[in-house]
Amino acid sequence: MDGARGGVESSYPAASPSGGRRVAEPSSQPPLDPLTLWREWAAQAEEQWNRYFNQIMGSETFAAMGRSLEAMFALQQRLAQQFEAVLKAWNLPTRSDIAALGERLAHIEQRLDEIAARLAGEESAARTAG
Repeated sequence: MDGARGGVESSYPAASPSGGRRVAEPSSQPPLDPLTLWREWAAQAEEQWNRYFNQIMGSETFAAMGRSLEAMFALQQRLAQQFEAVLKAWNLPTRSDIAALGERLAHIEQRLDEIAARLAGEESAARTAG
């Protein structure tokens, strides 16, 4: 038993030569960088997604789905062409005809607004001069 401590054993480590405080030893590992960790995670996630999608897109099911979509698109184009031919035969405007007409009307309205503004400016100039 130690007389200075009154016979009580301490669970604390013995004091160090630096005045009773333990000094942390420098770590051999660099400090954690959140940006580096995020970059590593993003790279690993990208690799996993690439493997996953390559596996899916390399399957026969995916190829069959692509062929099916191509056939549907070709059918849609043929139907649109036939519908346009029917509208022309009946002398009815197509969607593109109506869109072009709307653009022309908007351009005409813009020109009318410009002419009206110019005339209003000339009238006010004539009043102040006269």
